[in-house]
Amino acid sequence: MSEGLYYTQVFAEGSHKLEGLKEGYRKKFNKEPGLLIFTALGYDGMYTIYEAMKLADSVDPIEINEAIYQIKNLEGATGKITFNENGSASKEEKIWKVEDGIEVLIK
Repeated sequence: MSEGLYYTQVFAEGSHKLEGLKEGYRKKFNKEPGLLIFTALGYDGMYTIYEAMKLADSVDPIEINEAIYQIKNLEGATGKITFNENGSASKEEKIWKVEDGIEVLIK
């Protein structure tokens, strides 16, 4: 953990999938998760690939890549996921700081 570290990151709040990740972490490790947004982003990445594989009905990387562009409003842990023509999924970003080992939103 890097005390005092500032970073920008996706702002995710109120997602039932994010709450599910928190609860799963608590059950597995018997403590509150720290810097959960990074886990949520990883979850969203894997979930997006899974959905693209289902859309493509294939495990072929080229077909999966093409299917990713078809994904619209996929409910992820960090919010809805829709890819634009450049392969980016727009997300709201905010500035965070690590204080006492916990991520704190900077206003």
